[in-house]
Amino acid sequence: MLWNDDVGLAEIRTFITDVAAFVSKGSGRSCFLVNTALAVDGDPEVSDRCSRNQDHIVRSFANALRGAVRRGELDRASDIDGTTLSLTGLIYGMNVMARNGSTRDTLGRCVDAALASLG
Repeated sequence: MLWNDDVGLAEIRTFITDVAAFVSKGSGRSCFLVNTALAVDGDPEVSDRCSRNQDHIVRSFANALRGAVRRGELDRASDIDGTTLSLTGLIYGMNVMARNGSTRDTLGRCVDAALASLG
């Protein structure tokens, strides 16, 4: 979804909102790779797989943010690299929050606050 050429802020919102909805649907429901990244201890193969997943998320957000710049939704001077890391942290953080019992409403507030800073 975030890899398409014509994506921007609306697609970022949809993606993050969908993640929040997914992880808040029940006890312990979250991304397997995020959970594994939090629990991995010294296994280089598992660590490498988790790192590749994180890199994929970062690249996906970067693509969508560059699309938002092309669409005129973000200023050309926007810190794309910093924003991609922040949004990736949001994804990981929502997974942890959901596992700790946060509701869809709470996660939705996280999404709204993060995206409000983008404009």
